[in-house]
Amino acid sequence: MSKQIPVVGKGYTNGFFVVDFQDELQWDSFIEISDYHTAMYAIQLDDDGLSAMGINAGDYLLFQNYYYESIREKIVLVRSEEKYIIRLATNVTPDTSVFTVPDHIYPPMELMSENIRIIGVEIGFIKQHDNLKIINFSDF
Repeated sequence: MSKQIPVVGKGYTNGFFVVDFQDELQWDSFIEISDYHTAMYAIQLDDDGLSAMGINAGDYLLFQNYYYESIREKIVLVRSEEKYIIRLATNVTPDTSVFTVPDHIYPPMELMSENIRIIGVEIGFIKQHDNLKIINFSDF
């Protein structure tokens, strides 16, 4: 059995980006994954900030909602106002949070914790050339 999760847009580790999680009508691409997988949505990475982890531009990161588990050194999706960024959670405290990328190819970001929300935790990825089944509803 399988299920389909939306590809909500392209994401970056080098700077903030915009995606619309509210407008489901804009989601015209879905990835087929195993039905037991807990991923809720996917974002296609559009830079090489995670290449040291084997995740390259064009690969799809699978995210689940954030449920207050330990996120230290995990890839997270962070919202600041209406913009997002994908980074490793290096040090998250009630006052400030530091987010990095492997090998520090981009400078660390220190953000005021009260001004951000961690909305997703990466729980897997699919290489763009692996057995990837994408359903594009715009093709219908």
